[in-house]
Amino acid sequence: MGKVRLATRTSSGIGREVAILLAGAGNRVYAGARRMERMRDLAERGITPIEGWSDCLRLETAPFNIQVVPVEPGAIRTEFGEVMGERLGKHRDDDAYGPGLAGFFRMLDDSRLFERGTDPKDLAKVFVKAATTARPRRRYVSGAMARPALFIRKWLGDGVYEALLRRAFR
Repeated sequence: MGKVRLATRTSSGIGREVAILLAGAGNRVYAGARRMERMRDLAERGITPIEGWSDCLRLETAPFNIQVVPVEPGAIRTEFGEVMGERLGKHRDDDAYGPGLAGFFRMLDDSRLFERGTDPKDLAKVFVKAATTARPRRRYVSGAMARPALFIRKWLGDGVYEALLRRAFR
């Protein structure tokens, strides 16, 4: 059997596709996500579903020669908006978060945003490359709007980046 691989956020979308591709390539795959019930069928593919992982894994595992390679996706065609909309829907009108979420809900209703997103299967290939390359980059940036967002944050600063996000959610 191939190497041991850990894929996170595997209950749907990109993470799920990554786990499937890695397992299909003969790797021993552990799949982490918060929604365990959504991963039951992965076990049938030889994938071991497991609890959530923190972003600090890279530093925590480095002394053991374990590489953690973040992939920063842009807009992706997944269930994210639907799932978040459902969870945040309870705050629409009746509390302090309601007015601030109005822009978010408008974005969810905009079908053009979904259409411009990257297909999870295409982005899953980037994740697999990051996981299987002998000398991976420290970070991979891929998907619709990922590079412009990273550019803005890096070169114009967090203040400009956050101002643009706030504007998008108005």
